[in-house]
Amino acid sequence: MSDILRMVGDKIREYRKAIGLSQEELGERADVHYTYIGGLERGQRNISLANLYKISNSLGISISELVDIDNPKSHDAKDMVIEGILNLLSELNEDEVKMASDVLYRIFQTQKKSEN
Repeated sequence: MSDILRMVGDKIREYRKAIGLSQEELGERADVHYTYIGGLERGQRNISLANLYKISNSLGISISELVDIDNPKSHDAKDMVIEGILNLLSELNEDEVKMASDVLYRIFQTQKKSEN
């Protein structure tokens, strides 16, 4: 059992770090205490289905991404961030997706101008 907890904890840590969250920030997003996140990541805490859902949702991924320990995917950090963004966007309506697209476009246009 402890191997399974450790593997799920490793995935939580991997996804959390890939999107640049601290344990405190993930705990805040998922409405759990940051020490609970730390215990999960170290494989020291058992996780309820409800908390697994809250954490995966806060990371922008599905529960299956965290518990599929038999078929580990080889994601680099960039792939994981993109996957998280796509999952977040998929929950939005069409107008919200367009708004997110506009915001990203403006951010990168401003960045390009400041580099020149």
